[in-house]
Amino acid sequence: MWANTFQNRVAGYLAAVLGIAAVTAICAPFHDHLNHMTVALALLLVVLFVATVWGSWPALLASVLGMLCFNFFFLPPVYTFTIADPQNWVALAAFSITAITAGQLSRLAKRRAAEAAAARKETRLRSAYNRSLLEATLLDENDEYFHLADLPAYLEMQAKAGAAYNDRTGWTRMAILNVARIGKFSSDRTIKEYARGIWDIKAI
Repeated sequence: MWANTFQNRVAGYLAAVLGIAAVTAICAPFHDHLNHMTVALALLLVVLFVATVWGSWPALLASVLGMLCFNFFFLPPVYTFTIADPQNWVALAAFSITAITAGQLSRLAKRRAAEAAAARKETRLRSAYNRSLLEATLLDENDEYFHLADLPAYLEMQAKAGAAYNDRTGWTRMAILNVARIGKFSSDRTIKEYARGIWDIKAI
């Protein structure tokens, strides 16, 4: 697992370097004839691709490399990191901000898509479980313990729990509050309270 993650991360960094290098190598000989916006968009596409496939850190590397190559090879005076025209400072800043922001947004979209896919899978599994429970209850046990009486309420609460879980911020907040409000809890205290208040028995 760790090896696969490491290899995937290395592949992302390698793709970032090679992608920016390829775009630069193709466009640099024609820098006198290419519009700065065209070059910036080509570099930005590399950032978006890397962010979509490999995540934020390789995309950040692609953004930094793209900014440096854009400055060195395309903004006059070329082949230096000096920028003579103040407007080119604006162009460089705009490219840097856009590349980093686009990379992060692409990563976020990928994560949200993965979470949505996981939620759909969980819903399918829950539906299959409920269907098997229903079939077993009706066909094998003749609903001897009246499970179906609680099934609509169970399904309703499962749907609410699934919706709450998909709201990660709200779920985290509820989890923290739940832990904070637990108070004292132990099996001994619970059994004593059941014995005293529900079962009406005394300890031996």
